[in-house]
Formats: sequence, structure tokens, C-alpha cells
Amino acid sequence: DGSVAPCCDDLKLEVIFWLGELCADKECSCWLVNVLDCINRIFTQSFVRRKDDEMSIAILFFYEQLLLHEETRFQVIGGDGVIDAILLCLEERSSLGYTAAKCLTLIEDLDRNHDGSLGDVGCYIREKRFSLVAITDEVDS
Repeated sequence: DGSVAPCCDDLKLEVIFWLGELCADKECSCWLVNVLDCINRIFTQSFVRRKDDEMSIAILFFYEQLLLHEETRFQVIGGDGVIDAILLCLEERSSLGYTAAKCLTLIEDLDRNHDGSLGDVGCYIREKRFSLVAITDEVDS
């Protein structure tokens, strides 16, 4: 049925936190970017099913660490569906939403054109963030 034993999820969580810590080092980050596709799949599964905020937060921490190094930044920004999955996390009014907002702000700050203007991904994030705020305001009213 595709379900995973809770102990496997706990082990995945610990490994992802450990990988995030290792990514603080630029050399490790360059090596660990090779597992990004696997981490992206786990993130999509964790968040899309909305079953595991803790796993999603751990993965966002991993992304943040990769974003800090110029050599690994593009793989996160250009990752298949990564930006959209992070944007979906903004809907959560919890630690997950806060962590996603922090990660998106970092991406916006780093995605710049040669003249310093906001890049394509940064513009996309800003547009989606504003539309999400407008929808949230309508729902709250």
C-alpha cells in the first residue's frame, strides 16, 4: 500500500538533518548535491501528502545549506518542482510556513541578474507569494 514503517521515517529524518549539517561545509555540499533528486522526491511525498511537517522542515534546512554555496545553489533553484513545493508550504501557519518563507527569501536574495535586479525565479516567487497573500486575506475576511 506504499506506507512506510514509522521507524523508517525516523531514520530518514535523522539522515536528512545530518546531511544538512554536513552541507555547512562547501566541499561536502558539492558532493552531497548529488543526492538532491532523492531529497526532492522525499520532500514532494512528505509535503504533498501533508503528513510530515517535521520531514519537510528538515529538507528545507538541507536546501538552505545548499543555497549558501554558489557551487550548489543552482541545483536547488533549478530543481524540478522544488520552488512550487516550497511555495505550497507557505500556506501552513506553523513552523513549516515560517521555514518555507525563510528559504524563499534566501532564494529571492540570491537570484539576481548581472545588473542586480531580481532574476526570473525571484520574480516568480514574489508573484506567487503576493497572490497567496491576496487569497489568504480573502479567506480571512
